[in-house]
Amino acid sequence: MKPDVLFWFYKDFEICRERLQRLRRFNKGLRVFALYGGPPLEAETARHTLHKLVDDFYVYSKDKDSHWKWKHGDQMIATWYAERGQHLEWDTIFIMQWDMLIV
Repeated sequence: MKPDVLFWFYKDFEICRERLQRLRRFNKGLRVFALYGGPPLEAETARHTLHKLVDDFYVYSKDKDSHWKWKHGDQMIATWYAERGQHLEWDTIFIMQWDMLIV
């Protein structure tokens, strides 16, 4: 069984698109759940850029600045799980940050 992916990102949407395309190309049938933690005003741009490459798109909407989100990713992931992740069907999930290289 392949794990699903929680793709955690907050900027550089074109790079994220390229990474997701590569991830999909090498892992047919993989489910990818997006966790966006960037500026709320850019959430719709992020969704529009990546929606065809992800199976679910979640925006972390708590009132926290970018530095807090970067430093406290564990809390963002816990919030994703409480608000969205527990309602999705998956057994194992791999957390992939947007800037991880795929080779």
